[in-house]
Formats: sequence, C-alpha cells, structure tokens
Amino acid sequence: MIELLLAAVAAVAVVPPPPLAEDPPAICAVFTGGDGDLASSLTRHGEVWHDAGEFLVGAFSPSVRTELASRGVEVVVVGPYDLSGDLWVIAESEVELLGGVLAPECTELLRAGGARLLRLPAGASPRGAGAAASRGRHTGLARIPRRAWSPGQPFAWRGRERAGDALARAGADPRIQALVDQVEGASLRETVVALSALFTRRSSLPEAIVARDMIRGWFLAYGLNPRLEVLNPYLAENVIAEIPGAVIPAEIVVIGAHYDSTNLFGPLHYAPGADDNASGTAGVLEAARILAAAGPYERTLRFIAFCGEEQGLIGSGVSAANSRAAGENIVAMLNTDMNAYRRWDDARTCDFVTNYTSSALRAFCQAAGALYVPDWASNTGSLAGGTSDHQSYYSQGYPAVFFFEDVGNHSPFIHTDRDTTAQSAIDWARAEMIVKAVLASAVAKAEIVGVQILHAPLADTPDAWGAHPVAAHVTTVEGATVTGVTLHFSSDGGQTFAAAPMSAAGGGSWTGAIPSFGAPITLEYYVTGADDQGASAAVPPGADLGGPGYSFFVGVETELYATGFEGPGDEGWTHGMLQTEDDWQRGVPGGAAGDAPLAYEGTSAWGNDLAGAYSANAWNWLRSPAVDCSAAANVTLRFRRWLTVEKATDDQAQILVNGVVVWENATGADTIDAAWTPVILDITSRAAGDPAVQIEFRLHADGGLQLGGWNIDDFALVERGAPSGNMFVFGSGINPAGSMILAGGTASIGETAIVAVHNPLGTQGAGTLAYLFVAAAPDPAYPAGTPLPGFGMAGPGADGELLISLAPPDLALVLDGGAWSGSPVSIEVDFPADPGLVGLQAYGQGLLLDPAAPGGVRFGLTEGVVFQIGG
Repeated sequence: MIELLLAAVAAVAVVPPPPLAEDPPAICAVFTGGDGDLASSLTRHGEVWHDAGEFLVGAFSPSVRTELASRGVEVVVVGPYDLSGDLWVIAESEVELLGGVLAPECTELLRAGGARLLRLPAGASPRGAGAAASRGRHTGLARIPRRAWSPGQPFAWRGRERAGDALARAGADPRIQALVDQVEGASLRETVVALSALFTRRSSLPEAIVARDMIRGWFLAYGLNPRLEVLNPYLAENVIAEIPGAVIPAEIVVIGAHYDSTNLFGPLHYAPGADDNASGTAGVLEAARILAAAGPYERTLRFIAFCGEEQGLIGSGVSAANSRAAGENIVAMLNTDMNAYRRWDDARTCDFVTNYTSSALRAFCQAAGALYVPDWASNTGSLAGGTSDHQSYYSQGYPAVFFFEDVGNHSPFIHTDRDTTAQSAIDWARAEMIVKAVLASAVAKAEIVGVQILHAPLADTPDAWGAHPVAAHVTTVEGATVTGVTLHFSSDGGQTFAAAPMSAAGGGSWTGAIPSFGAPITLEYYVTGADDQGASAAVPPGADLGGPGYSFFVGVETELYATGFEGPGDEGWTHGMLQTEDDWQRGVPGGAAGDAPLAYEGTSAWGNDLAGAYSANAWNWLRSPAVDCSAAANVTLRFRRWLTVEKATDDQAQILVNGVVVWENATGADTIDAAWTPVILDITSRAAGDPAVQIEFRLHADGGLQLGGWNIDDFALVERGAPSGNMFVFGSGINPAGSMILAGGTASIGETAIVAVHNPLGTQGAGTLAYLFVAAAPDPAYPAGTPLPGFGMAGPGADGELLISLAPPDLALVLDGGAWSGSPVSIEVDFPADPGLVGLQAYGQGLLLDPAAPGGVRFGLTEGVVFQIGG
C-alpha cells in the first residue's frame, strides 16, 4: 500500500514556521506518547519533519528542549541541525524481513518503539543486500524529508472543539442513517474486482491511465463532473469530483484514496492491488455514488482518487499543496487505504492510525461510527515507518484522519502478486463497516441541508419592563415541514435554560419572547428548530450542545472610563517586566504566532510583541491609568481580547484589579482565540467605591513553546444599573383630559409614586369614595378597548372599562384614597427597596364610588396605569 518515502517524493510547498527562538537548534526525537495536541503545538515552535508514531523527528532550539524536559517529555538529541546525509525510519518488522542485515553505510541514531532512526549518505537505501527479501510492508520504511509542517488547523463541529463529544450528544440524524445504510459490501467488491483485473495500476504505466478513465467514468455515471489534476509528465493524474456546498461552499470535506498499485519486484510484475488500494478507491466511489444522489449539503464534498501514492505520496502531495496555495479551507480530510483484509483470528474493527492525524477529527470519526454503523468497533495504533495520503494534508496544516483495516494485522500480501480478492481483499463486511464510517463522518461534517435559522441577535437594551421579543426566519428543504421552533433562555449565566415554543407568523417567520427578569441583568439565549424529516439546527451553532449562546445586557451603562487606544500617546497606560523582557507594544497587530491580524476597532491595540511570539521565561505587565470608581455601586470590566497562550500549568495569562488576580487562563487546555472575543467581568467587589482602580494584564511564560500572548482592544470600565421607573396611562376614560393624573414621584424600588383619582366632569357628588386597585397583570377577560355599559362616570348607563380584575388572587392591593370632594384625590404607592422587583410591571385602576347618587350607588372607573418598576 503505502509509499516508500524515497528521494522521488515530489517537492511540496510548505508555509515556513516562525523563526526559531534561539540558535543553534538540533535534530531531536520527541517522545509525545501519541499526544496530538503536543505535536500540533510543536509545529509553532520548531521544525517538525516526521511522525514515527511514538516519537516525532524535527529540529528544536535548546529552550524548547529544556521546557519539554521540564514537563516530563523525553527529548533525545540525535545530531546537529546541519547533520549530513538522509534520515530514515525503519520498523523492526522490516529489519526482520531483511534478515536483520541493513546496508553497511547505515548509522543508527535511535532505537525505540519498534522503530529505528537511521542516517545514510544521500541517495542510499537502508536495505542494502537484503533488498530482495523485503516485501515493502507499509509499516516498514520511510525517508524523512527535512520539510517543516504547517501549524495545524483545529477541527471543530458546530463550534465545539470536543467534536466527538458534541456529535455523540447531538445523537443520530435519521437522514444520515438512511445514507449510511445504502453502503453495500457487494458494491465495494464489484469495484475492487474491476480495478484489480488490470495487470497493474502502476502510476507510470498505461494501465494507470485505464484505471484513471474507469474512475472518471464512474464519477460521470453518478452525475458528477470530474476533473483531472496533473502531477508530472510521467504519472497518471488525480481524479477529482465535487458536490458543491449549498450554504458554506468554501469549507471543503475531502474523501480520498489512492488508486495506483505496485509490486516491489518491479514494473513488469503483476500488481493487482486489490486491498492496496482498490478497496479504498472503491470506498471513495461508493460514497460518491450514494451522496451524489442525495443532498444538498452545507459544505462542499470533494472526492479524490490519488495517483502516485506508492512512489511517495506524489498525488496527494500535489493536491494538498495546490489547496494550500489557493487558500482553500479544507475542514477535514478522510483517507481510506486498505480496508478489506482480515486475518482469520482477528476481530472485525476499524483501526485509526495516529501518525499524521488530528486527534479531534479522529474522535469525531469514532463517534460517527458508534452512532451510525451497526456492530461498530474501533482501535487506534501507530505505524513506525509508513503512512498514506492523509500525511500530505496534515503536513499542510489541514485536519486529517486515516481509516485502516488493522495496524497490527494488515494484509501481508500487499505490493505483491498475491494482493487479490482471493487472498488479500477478502472481508467485505469489514470493508462495508469502514466505508460506512467514512461516509457517516463526511456527511456529519458536511451536514445535509435541512433546517436553516436566520436570526439577528438582540442588542443591549435599557428596557427592563416588557418581554424581549425574539424573531427568527426558519426554513427547511422542499418536501419537509418545520415542526417547531424553540426559544431557550437563561437568567443565571447559562447554568440553567428554560424553553418556550415560538409561534409561526407565516412566511417562515417565527416569534417568541424572553420574559422580563428586571435589570441590571445579562440574559443568554439560543434558538432551535426541527422538521419532520429529522433535521434540526441551532443558532448560534453548538449552543444546544453546551456551546456559547447569544447574550445581551438589560439595563443602563454609565461609562467610568473607555478607550480604543487610538490616541497619539499611551493615555497613561504603563508597562514593565518582573523578569526577562517587557514586550508590550501599542500599535497595529501583525497576525504572527497567533496574534490578531488587525485591531478590533480602528488601527491600534495593545499586545505582547505585536510582530511575533512572547519570549521564553518572560514575566511582564500592562497597567491602566487609575480610574475613579468612588461613586459607583458596581463596576464591570469590558474589553475585547485575542489571546493565544498555553494552559495555565505552563503559561499564565492573568487580569488583576489593584494587584489581586480576578481571572486566569484555563489549566486543562491552551487558550487559542481565533477571533476578537468579548470579555465581561464583574469586578464590583474589588473596584466599587474605590477612587483609584487599576487594571493589569499580566503574562508569565515558562521556558518554551511561546505563542502570541495578549492582544487587547475596546477597553472600558462601566457601572451597570437599572433604568428609572415610569408610569403610563392605558385604556379609555370618559374624559379626553384623562381621569387618572400622575402627580409626582417615580415607580422605582424604594420610591413613592403618587397618582390622582379624579372626576373632572363632576358627575358624582361630594363624599364620593376614591380607591386605587393594583394587580400584577391586567384583567385578561376585559382587555383595553372592551366597553362595560353602566361603568362610566358620565352618568347612569355610560360606558367604562374594567381594566383590573377586582377578584382575588388577581387583585394584589387596594389603596384607600379617602373622599373626593371635587378635587383630585392623591394616593401614594410605595415600592419596597427590593432589587428583585426591578423590571416588573404592576397595573392600577381608580374607582370612584358614590353611595348617595340618585337612583342608587354609582361606580366611576378611571383609565388604567402601568407601573414599570425601575431601580
């Protein structure tokens, strides 16, 4: 199957890493223990050249080596950076096949984990006299090109970095299951039989052109429009087909496998390549067949049959490099190479190779298999000296994964004339299992277009009195019906969420409301929707899976201090160091080492070394001028950050208020912001009432693995409070001038509001009694505008409105205003000093009662009043 990474490996354009922190670097073996996060981090701090499973090979500075050693990571220096000759990795199993005899010019630099790291003169081979004995097992032999990988691009699903956990939490999508169920082992076998019937598919021979055209014809039969990608004048081309994404076409999911074969005894020998890799090619074609007949999909699905893998990943190397040069955003590369062999005593599993693969994507694919594939079972393992086409993408910084039949018991017949459907590609149940997992993973990431939700997030508002209306436009695909849209909201910082169904308003519009929770408060929410075909969606994506939702502040903000750092000077901001170096700068961010590429607003921001990474062992600070918060009852720190820093067990990024730490980066994982992130911190306990509050941003770095550090913009200290209370008249009276008169005061907690009950027309006699009824809500049976004959104040038979229920438990309070004698009767309404009342509404209505009126008792009802309770 897999290439022997010989000198014929095609040159691939790779983005160089940032300059090394110090000289001289040395060639090292770093024993990562399969820690993919550490491997990815190391690409930012040195040159990583090869992943041998248990260890990485690359060049690292003394400071990085010291730092790794301090963390318990074993680092072995195997030679100076300018070490002459070629580096090779060879597996112990390959050494055994060579009879234990390597070429005499081999110098062993390291032996560990079932592999040896060798140095040879340029152009030499480790096989020496034992070349004829070698079967070229794919775990056997690899030449290490001294080319640095690009820093890895993280893999996420619906905004969640723990993509596998998020997928498992979301549960199975019946639309994906229906596609997975169409994968047929018989269909896979039919394709493998057709391809392996060729005498060879060696990349440089005419039969490879025949195979290329067969694959192109299959793609055409599926309704796709394949194109050919040229590698060089001597090899057959890659065959590429796409299903363009309907929502986010610039995000691409690649499903790939190589179609070429080889026989290590030479080009004149029979090379059917049934398992290696007609089986993987059949998987790509099967996925294309099924997915082309379904969809549409949110992201682009790209199917690639690579050529030249056996000569050193040539086809995938060209394709991945072309994608990187074009700036393409490949969000996942799924490689399948050898999936149809199973030894008689081996369990039927899908193995994931850990070399050159993204651990987050691997966990996602394992979760997809568990969700959608019956009798799913999987393992992980590393290959000591071989690899496959995923390496080309991973080395370019793209998330990649490798689906494989078995790390320890793969087909022993590959690269020989016995790689046939009779001896090598023999377990079609395993092949079906693996291809089902490939398809499920690809579609889960590409996402079938279904429910789409458009929503403009709510902005901060001073309106604490009424409900907060939420509108969304929700659609789904033709033939499906949106069955429900739900508004989820939280008033406790996202600890708990309530759910309320939204109402269809026609034309795809749905409406709902978050009830008032008073002020000041920050409310969080998200919206979910579903249709009758099993599709569902959330905005923002992933909020229903534990990710962040939308949030907005209810109340009023008073700025105590604010700056965007755009002035001609530093405006009283100071910086310095406690150790090693003060690298704080104000200016235009440079986008290097994880820094922001631009300021959040304007052109300037503060940051650690705006042109690159922070220094090793640095301990420095940026401090604001003193801000007078003496009159503030509460203080909130609000700013935007773009922070890239290792986990707090290694590097500490801190925020201090007057020398006390109020925030620090997480201990469990690196903090890697990919956008300007809003930060809101309540610092009342440290700042309220203080006439000289200083905010400090601090960075304390250890000896190695430096990132971009702090970037800060749009900084403010604010006091947050509740709006003042208000009163509004509603409903109708019998008098254009109004019957209820606001005399003074406000409807705020701890305050007194005064209303006047009056009969301006004087239709009732002296001694008429005046009352004010107060309720928590208006009378639902008699909304404003519903006339009640006989309740007007103009005389017997006149109309009025009963706006407040006079029956308990609706009636909350009756206030006696005494007798009306032709002048307004003032009635005081006292509001308790209870912050929990802020934002609530109470409703009042006046009553004039004349027991001595001619013809009997006469009632007069006033207009209503709404008390909007403020702070």
